Amino acid sequence: MSKSKLLALTLLALATFNSSNTNAQRGSEPNQRRPRSVNTPPSSSRINTSNPASEEPEPEVVRVETNLVNTVFTAVDRDRHFITTLKADDLRIYENDTPQVISLFERETDRPLTLVILVDTSKSQERTLPEEKKAAKAFIRAVVRPDKDKVAIISFTGVPKVEQQLTENVSRLNRAIDSLRVQLPANNPNCEEERPAQEDPLCWTSIWDSVWESASEVLGQGDENSRRAIILLSDGDDTSSTIKRRDAIDAALKNNVAVYSIGIGDPELYKIEQDSL
Repeated sequence: MSKSKLLALTLLALATFNSSNTNAQRGSEPNQRRPRSVNTPPSSSRINTSNPASEEPEPEVVRVETNLVNTVFTAVDRDRHFITTLKADDLRIYENDTPQVISLFERETDRPLTLVILVDTSKSQERTLPEEKKAAKAFIRAVVRPDKDKVAIISFTGVPKVEQQLTENVSRLNRAIDSLRVQLPANNPNCEEERPAQEDPLCWTSIWDSVWESASEVLGQGDENSRRAIILLSDGDDTSSTIKRRDAIDAALKNNVAVYSIGIGDPELYKIEQDSL
């Protein structure tokens, strides 16, 4: 079986969370957002395209605090088959060894999806990127419902780059995937000279910075009622993140984002960092 077909099947297997995820709500503390990474421009530097003179006054917002926390999970048996017959009585949720009350339990079968396909375009992906692109397009073709689901395409080297903002337009997504390239600096094409990531980001890989950005700044700003996920395609070799893996995971949890990591590596030149992914 070709690499692209195998990867496509792996991605398509992830599509089962479209009908197999289960949601439980339990009591806990309110979520807090982590500060922005140093690789991300502060909000004051963003381009503001709105016209302040024509803006209407914002309506009054009523905020209600709640101790309910969503816990999204997928249940499988010992043979890795999905279990779809669970009831609330079958579950136990603990926090610091203390049992928690399950206030609401339901299967998620028809909620919209909000996804980020996060693609490593660093030097280590030079020979495998074409296969990743084929698999990503096959995944979109099989999973995304154009009238309901939204997807963003983000590439990353030493810094993440949004290739396509969240959209339900499949043609735009395919064009964004087609445009993905491994771009290396002209004055250091083999990345042999080790320069700081801030100076030469194309020769570095910041997986955890990119996961944090995807979870907090893209999916975290999207539809709160959708199911959120990141599909990460990488060999797992992080070389320059300023954010730790634990903090990236925390950002995903706080924004109700599931992260599916698929190890893609060049078997002849680069190994897949299994422990990292």
